[in-house]
Amino acid sequence: MAGQSQSSLSTGISSLSASASTAISSLSTGIDSVSTGISSLSTSASTSVSSLSTSVSSLSSSASTAVSSLSTGVNSLSTGMSSLSTSTSTAISSLSTGVSSLSVGISSLSTGISSLSTGFSSLSTSTSTSISSLSTGINSISTGINSISTTVSTVINDISSISTSLSSISGGKGIKYFHANIDENAPDSQAKGVNSIAIGSNAQANAINSVAIGNNSVANEENTVSFGGGSGPNLRLTHVADGVADTDAATVGQLKKTGLLGPDGEARTAVTYDVNKDGTTNYSGITLGNDTSGTAIHNVADGTAATDAVNMRQLGKVTDAITNLSVSSNPMFAADGDRALEAAKASGTHAVASGANAQATGANSVANGAGAVASGNGATAVGAGSRATADNSVALGQNATADRADTVSIGSAGGERQITNVAAGTQGTDAVNVNQLNQATTQANSYTDLRVGQLQNAITDVQRKAYSGVAAATALSMIPEVDKDKVIAVGVGGAGYQGYGASALGVNVRITQNLKMKAGAGISGNGNVYGAGAAYQW
Repeated sequence: MAGQSQSSLSTGISSLSASASTAISSLSTGIDSVSTGISSLSTSASTSVSSLSTSVSSLSSSASTAVSSLSTGVNSLSTGMSSLSTSTSTAISSLSTGVSSLSVGISSLSTGISSLSTGFSSLSTSTSTSISSLSTGINSISTGINSISTTVSTVINDISSISTSLSSISGGKGIKYFHANIDENAPDSQAKGVNSIAIGSNAQANAINSVAIGNNSVANEENTVSFGGGSGPNLRLTHVADGVADTDAATVGQLKKTGLLGPDGEARTAVTYDVNKDGTTNYSGITLGNDTSGTAIHNVADGTAATDAVNMRQLGKVTDAITNLSVSSNPMFAADGDRALEAAKASGTHAVASGANAQATGANSVANGAGAVASGNGATAVGAGSRATADNSVALGQNATADRADTVSIGSAGGERQITNVAAGTQGTDAVNVNQLNQATTQANSYTDLRVGQLQNAITDVQRKAYSGVAAATALSMIPEVDKDKVIAVGVGGAGYQGYGASALGVNVRITQNLKMKAGAGISGNGNVYGAGAAYQW
């Protein structure tokens, strides 16, 4: 009986071991299936996200692929769950069979093997704990799978929402807060320039940093915004606030306040400054009447400052006050010329110009005569066509030219003039006349002749003396030396140079064998020459 019980126990343990092994193997298979499903789901989700970021235009196809992949992952997950459920059921069934067999063995041994009963009780407790742990693991796996399923459903819903939004945009319906109703057959907009924007059918932004807004609008210039310019009508900007900064757009209302626009919105002609040749504003001039005819300025108030305009009333008072100037038959001042075309011009400070086309442009200059020009500071030009161009110069007479500073000119190169009836000068800076010049020349010639004669006499005297001196010196050199065996020698000599003659007397003395002395005198009609010398020899 004990042998049979031990055999039954061994069979039960073997069956339990096999059942547990089968359960664990089935559980491993189920976990592998779950892992396969999760891996497949991850791959499918990655594929859908990659397809979504690749191109918006292919989003619909990518979304379909993603949904298909997600479906495959879910199917794989379902298969894993089914396999896990089957394996778990098999394990539990096998475990139940093992427990039943174990129960038979335990019943057979219950009478005599209490210690073995204790062991089986412990084994039963351990097996129960294992099954409980296995159930807890399965519940955790089930919870994870439910969480993954919820996440997958959320991703599918988001993809579906994106697909719906893109379909609305592609169909021209717009998105929230932005809509457009455009003919589907109209040409698409084109932004060809760098950093350009084109909005509207057939809108073309061709230039760098340009913006074209509106159907058929064209922006061909850099850094501009165009609201038309193509084949379509131009657009008006309405409800624009008044500009404040220098770069703000001005409204029609602001222009009306300046008077540049009338109440009807039509532009009014404004008076503006003249324009220089280089295109800059000439703030020193305003031309009225389009430079073709004069323009009357009405309601001008009396001028008070030096630069104010005067009105006709003030001008009339000035005309009435002029008594010494008139256009009567006996004027105190008269000048001929065209008042409109030949007006004199005195633009220099305190300058005076009189005569047709006379110009006094230098400071404190005076130009008097038709065409006279005094352009130097302090210059005076008197006479028709006279020109005083240097500072402090004076040009007197027709066509006279004074082009050197501080000079007076009465003519020009090739057009010289005489100054007649000049009184004799008395001061050092007075001009002299010809009579004074002739008298001074005669006196100068007499003085020069006297001084030259005196100089010539002096030169002749020096010449005679020089020539006589040369003859006397030569005569001295002709006296022979004392012989070496003699003590004293006296001699005479004579010579002539350039017609002048001279004679000489000399003495040579040998005082000792080594000491010798010499003396002599040369005599001529223009002077005498004397000399002496000594020499020591060894």
